[in-house]
Amino acid sequence: LDEGMGYVNDKIELKRVKVIKDYENDICDVSVDAQRIKIAFLNIIVNAIEAMESGKGVLTIKTWTEKDRCIVTIKDNGKGVEPINLSHLFEPYYTTKENGTGLSLTNTQNIILSHKASITVQSELGKGTTFTISFALR
Repeated sequence: LDEGMGYVNDKIELKRVKVIKDYENDICDVSVDAQRIKIAFLNIIVNAIEAMESGKGVLTIKTWTEKDRCIVTIKDNGKGVEPINLSHLFEPYYTTKENGTGLSLTNTQNIILSHKASITVQSELGKGTTFTISFALR
């Protein structure tokens, strides 16, 4: 997560986004392809940054262990996703962005699922969006 954040520091500073990291002290022991997971996290984080209003954005990243799972949440206080669009977020070529390709979240989901993990999204208009990724512990 921190390595991925390093790639978007300029975007965070440009939009004056406040970042809150709430990591569990013990690092979850999961088996992943670090480069691919970094791409998945980056896709979510970039979307979050783009969804937030400049100077008012708060990005919260949290990790914890729950039973036999390592949980990561990436939450923004952006504009949120229309309920009708929520079920389409992971579909290829689906986008509401003017210059979007509609592939970043599809790619993200494929990476997460290839690690036998799960990804869910919750969103509320005007309040923001939360992605939850759940990995099996080793």
